[in-house]
Amino acid sequence: MKILKKYINKVFNFILKNKIKREHNYNVSTTGKLIFQPDELTKKQKKQANWKRVAIVKLDDEISRYYCWFIKKRYDIDLIIPYRGTHLTVINDRVEFEIDFIKARRDYDAIEIHLEYATDVRTDGINWWLPARSIEAEQVREYAGFNSKPYFEFHITIGSAFEKQKEHSKYIRDSIVKHGDCFL
Repeated sequence: MKILKKYINKVFNFILKNKIKREHNYNVSTTGKLIFQPDELTKKQKKQANWKRVAIVKLDDEISRYYCWFIKKRYDIDLIIPYRGTHLTVINDRVEFEIDFIKARRDYDAIEIHLEYATDVRTDGINWWLPARSIEAEQVREYAGFNSKPYFEFHITIGSAFEKQKEHSKYIRDSIVKHGDCFL
Protein backbone atom coordinates (compact mmCIF):
# COMPACT_ATOMS: atom_id res chain seq x y z
CA MET A 1 0.00 0.00 0.00
CA LYS A 2 2.86 2.41 0.86
CA ILE A 3 4.51 1.73 -2.48
CA LEU A 4 1.24 2.39 -4.30
CA LYS A 5 0.76 5.74 -2.50
CA LYS A 6 4.33 6.71 -3.31
CA TYR A 7 3.78 5.83 -6.96
CA ILE A 8 0.49 7.78 -7.11
CA ASN A 9 2.21 10.83 -5.58
CA LYS A 10 4.98 10.66 -8.19
CA VAL A 11 2.44 10.44 -11.02
CA PHE A 12 0.39 13.29 -9.56
CA ASN A 13 3.47 15.51 -9.20
CA PHE A 14 4.50 14.69 -12.77
CA ILE A 15 1.04 15.67 -14.04
CA LEU A 16 1.17 18.96 -12.11
CA LYS A 17 4.61 19.81 -13.43
CA ASN A 18 3.57 19.10 -17.00
CA LYS A 19 0.53 21.37 -16.79
CA ILE A 20 2.97 24.21 -17.42
CA LYS A 21 2.61 25.28 -21.02
CA ARG A 22 5.47 24.35 -23.30
CA GLU A 23 3.94 25.83 -26.45
CA HIS A 24 2.56 29.32 -26.86
CA ASN A 25 -0.65 30.40 -28.52
CA TYR A 26 0.45 33.50 -30.45
CA ASN A 27 -3.01 34.99 -30.68
CA VAL A 28 -2.37 38.75 -30.88
CA SER A 29 -0.82 40.55 -33.86
CA THR A 30 0.65 44.03 -33.83
CA THR A 31 3.17 46.18 -35.66
CA GLY A 32 5.90 48.51 -34.55
CA LYS A 33 8.70 50.68 -35.86
CA LEU A 34 12.20 49.18 -36.07
CA ILE A 35 14.77 51.45 -34.44
CA PHE A 36 18.52 50.84 -34.67
CA GLN A 37 20.76 52.15 -31.87
CA PRO A 38 18.03 53.75 -29.70
CA ASP A 39 19.08 56.38 -27.17
CA GLU A 40 21.09 55.11 -24.19
CA LEU A 41 19.03 55.90 -21.11
CA THR A 42 20.92 54.17 -18.30
CA LYS A 43 24.55 54.15 -17.16
CA LYS A 44 24.80 50.49 -18.18
CA GLN A 45 23.56 51.25 -21.71
CA LYS A 46 25.98 54.19 -22.04
CA LYS A 47 28.87 52.06 -20.82
CA GLN A 48 28.12 49.30 -23.35
CA ALA A 49 27.36 51.62 -26.28
CA ASN A 50 30.89 51.45 -27.74
CA TRP A 51 30.72 47.66 -28.32
CA LYS A 52 27.07 46.57 -28.13
CA ARG A 53 24.71 47.02 -31.07
CA VAL A 54 20.97 47.28 -30.48
CA ALA A 55 17.83 47.22 -32.61
CA ILE A 56 14.32 47.25 -31.16
CA VAL A 57 10.78 47.28 -32.47
CA LYS A 58 9.00 50.11 -30.65
CA LEU A 59 5.44 49.08 -29.74
CA ASP A 60 2.39 50.75 -28.25
CA ASP A 61 3.05 51.40 -24.53
CA GLU A 62 -0.52 50.38 -23.71
CA ILE A 63 0.56 46.73 -24.07
CA SER A 64 2.90 46.96 -21.06
CA ARG A 65 0.51 49.17 -19.11
CA TYR A 66 -2.33 46.67 -19.53
CA TYR A 67 -0.28 43.68 -18.41
CA CYS A 68 1.23 45.65 -15.50
CA TRP A 69 -2.33 46.41 -14.42
CA PHE A 70 -3.29 42.75 -14.84
CA ILE A 71 -0.34 41.54 -12.73
CA LYS A 72 -1.08 44.15 -10.07
CA LYS A 73 -4.74 43.07 -9.90
CA ARG A 74 -4.06 39.35 -9.90
CA TYR A 75 -0.86 39.10 -7.83
CA ASP A 76 -0.50 42.51 -6.14
CA ILE A 77 2.89 43.11 -7.75
CA ASP A 78 3.88 46.57 -9.00
CA LEU A 79 6.22 46.47 -11.99
CA ILE A 80 8.78 48.94 -13.30
CA ILE A 81 8.00 49.45 -16.98
CA PRO A 82 10.93 49.15 -19.44
CA TYR A 83 13.09 52.29 -19.79
CA ARG A 84 12.77 52.24 -23.56
CA GLY A 85 9.01 51.74 -23.39
CA THR A 86 7.21 48.72 -24.74
CA HIS A 87 9.43 47.02 -27.31
CA LEU A 88 10.64 43.78 -28.83
CA THR A 89 14.43 43.49 -28.81
CA VAL A 90 15.68 42.30 -32.20
CA ILE A 91 19.45 42.77 -31.72
CA ASN A 92 21.28 43.22 -28.42
CA ASP A 93 24.79 41.88 -28.90
CA ARG A 94 28.35 42.33 -30.08
CA VAL A 95 28.73 42.65 -33.82
CA GLU A 96 31.26 40.40 -35.50
CA PHE A 97 31.31 42.39 -38.73
CA GLU A 98 30.34 46.04 -38.23
CA ILE A 99 29.68 46.45 -41.95
CA ASP A 100 26.74 43.97 -41.80
CA PHE A 101 25.12 45.92 -38.97
CA ILE A 102 25.63 49.24 -40.77
CA LYS A 103 24.13 47.78 -43.95
CA ALA A 104 21.11 46.45 -42.01
CA ARG A 105 20.67 49.81 -40.30
CA ARG A 106 20.75 51.62 -43.64
CA ASP A 107 18.26 49.24 -45.27
CA TYR A 108 15.86 48.52 -42.41
CA ASP A 109 15.89 51.47 -39.97
CA ALA A 110 12.39 52.90 -39.33
CA ILE A 111 10.50 50.20 -41.26
CA GLU A 112 7.33 48.66 -39.89
CA ILE A 113 7.75 45.16 -38.43
CA HIS A 114 4.86 42.75 -37.90
CA LEU A 115 4.88 40.45 -34.90
CA GLU A 116 2.65 38.14 -32.94
CA TYR A 117 2.65 37.64 -29.20
CA ALA A 118 1.09 35.23 -26.75
CA THR A 119 -1.07 36.46 -23.91
CA ASP A 120 0.27 33.92 -21.41
CA VAL A 121 2.50 36.04 -19.21
CA ARG A 122 5.88 34.58 -18.23
CA THR A 123 8.23 35.36 -15.35
CA ASP A 124 11.54 34.28 -13.91
CA GLY A 125 10.46 35.66 -10.55
CA ILE A 126 11.71 39.19 -11.16
CA ASN A 127 11.12 40.03 -14.84
CA TRP A 128 7.73 39.59 -16.51
CA TRP A 129 7.28 39.22 -20.29
CA LEU A 130 5.12 37.98 -23.16
CA PRO A 131 6.49 35.43 -25.64
CA ALA A 132 6.62 36.83 -29.18
CA ARG A 133 7.63 35.85 -32.70
CA SER A 134 8.34 37.70 -35.91
CA ILE A 135 9.59 36.36 -39.22
CA GLU A 136 10.60 39.90 -40.26
CA ALA A 137 12.68 40.37 -37.09
CA GLU A 138 14.43 37.06 -37.80
CA GLN A 139 15.23 38.28 -41.33
CA VAL A 140 16.68 41.54 -39.97
CA ARG A 141 18.90 39.57 -37.56
CA GLU A 142 20.20 37.37 -40.38
CA TYR A 143 20.80 40.37 -42.64
CA ALA A 144 22.82 42.03 -39.85
CA GLY A 145 25.02 38.94 -39.54
CA PHE A 146 23.38 37.24 -36.55
CA ASN A 147 21.66 33.91 -36.04
CA SER A 148 17.94 34.31 -36.83
CA LYS A 149 16.96 33.29 -33.27
CA PRO A 150 18.22 35.44 -30.39
CA TYR A 151 19.80 33.90 -27.27
CA PHE A 152 16.72 34.85 -25.24
CA GLU A 153 13.71 34.10 -27.43
CA PHE A 154 11.82 37.06 -28.82
CA HIS A 155 9.65 38.58 -26.10
CA ILE A 156 7.93 41.77 -25.05
CA THR A 157 9.10 42.83 -21.60
CA ILE A 158 6.21 43.95 -19.43
CA GLY A 159 8.34 45.05 -16.52
CA SER A 160 10.45 44.11 -13.52
CA ALA A 161 9.42 43.82 -9.90
CA PHE A 162 10.39 46.68 -7.62
CA GLU A 163 13.17 45.80 -5.17
CA LYS A 164 10.76 45.68 -2.23
CA GLN A 165 8.51 43.20 -4.09
CA LYS A 166 11.10 40.83 -5.56
CA GLU A 167 10.57 38.18 -2.88
CA HIS A 168 6.80 38.31 -3.36
CA SER A 169 7.25 38.08 -7.15
CA LYS A 170 9.50 35.02 -6.75
CA TYR A 171 6.95 33.48 -4.38
CA ILE A 172 4.19 33.98 -6.97
CA ARG A 173 6.31 32.36 -9.67
CA ASP A 174 7.15 29.39 -7.44
CA SER A 175 3.48 28.98 -6.50
CA ILE A 176 2.41 29.01 -10.14
CA VAL A 177 5.01 26.38 -11.02
CA LYS A 178 4.22 24.24 -7.97
CA HIS A 179 0.47 24.24 -8.42
CA GLY A 180 0.42 24.10 -12.21
CA ASP A 181 -1.50 27.29 -12.96
CA CYS A 182 -0.98 26.57 -16.71
CA PHE A 183 0.42 30.07 -16.93
CA LEU A 184 4.20 29.87 -17.07
